[in-house]
Amino acid sequence: MENHTIMLKKTTILPFLTCKICDEVLEDATAIDDCLHLFCRKCIHHKIIEEKLEHCPVCYLNLGSKPLEKLRQDRNMQSIRNTIFPPRERNVANKTHDDVANVGKNELLGDSVKNLLEDPKKEKDVASKDLPDTSKEHGEY
Repeated sequence: MENHTIMLKKTTILPFLTCKICDEVLEDATAIDDCLHLFCRKCIHHKIIEEKLEHCPVCYLNLGSKPLEKLRQDRNMQSIRNTIFPPRERNVANKTHDDVANVGKNELLGDSVKNLLEDPKKEKDVASKDLPDTSKEHGEY
């Protein structure tokens, strides 16, 4: 098989690496098994545990009587996210849910995304050769 390089703009891939709950770049990417929608682990756990959510926040698929069992860590997507948007040392994982809600989006996203949001013309291309190999199976909790 030939090795091809595909160039993508960061703005093209950003929506696929964004949590649909907090609208931030994924932190500890977690998917719902049945529909594969992605969220930050803390965000989806908060919705299910604290808000008693019984369905996917995106497509409203019923998660049954044990919704936490329908979640799985998506290491491949998190690895892709970390390659394109490297996490900062002081990141969302070290903040409480309330801290995240009270901090500006640009501070949490890091300099590469902050620059992209401020001036999309400055964006750099992402080559597929720079992405990690995602051919392995997804890890389970």
